[in-house]
Amino acid sequence: MIGALCRHTTLKESDILKQACPMMRAAYEWVAHGPVRNRGTLCGNLCHADPASEMPAVVLAADAVMVLQSSKTKRTVPAGQFFIGQYETATADDEILVEVRIPVAPKSRGWGFHEVNVRKGDFAIVAAAATLQVAAANVQAVSIAVAGAGSHAIRLPAAEKALVGRKADDTAFREAAVACAAAVNPTSDIHGSAEYRRDLTKTLVYRALGDARERCS
Repeated sequence: MIGALCRHTTLKESDILKQACPMMRAAYEWVAHGPVRNRGTLCGNLCHADPASEMPAVVLAADAVMVLQSSKTKRTVPAGQFFIGQYETATADDEILVEVRIPVAPKSRGWGFHEVNVRKGDFAIVAAAATLQVAAANVQAVSIAVAGAGSHAIRLPAAEKALVGRKADDTAFREAAVACAAAVNPTSDIHGSAEYRRDLTKTLVYRALGDARERCS
């Protein structure tokens, strides 16, 4: 559980997070700069829901759950239902995000996180997060999420479903990466065209899956 006032720096330096969700700990190497991390919080970042922010992709891939509270009610929302548009979340007008609950990653689960940005600390042009469990050389479970390739960070369930049961090899990963690139809906801006972002999605998902395989125990 990560509370509403927990700052980025605290998480980046946390040995507990490194054990419980190493993917998030690694992704923090890409997040902003020291003064920003010292003041900003994970919950604030998620509520801001910047399309190119790393942490929304991480919590999606990690199957996190958001705890929203008002003066009268308290409810939970899966990360997959939390991000609904550009700078838009499922948080109601009278609610705040008070907790992020992240399941502890089993040691058998590998993970990967890759990003391309303009300068260190900038928002992602595209970022990809993936987790993977392999049994008898076949994909047992997988999650894939990307940021920077649409109006908000997204999971890619069709590509995930197509991977389950297949041999965890480069061929399967390349096909999944191509499917992910076809599924995203990026726009063009001064940092890159929509076509470039689709190509980045393909490349970074492939790399993230490969890293996840290497980290499977």
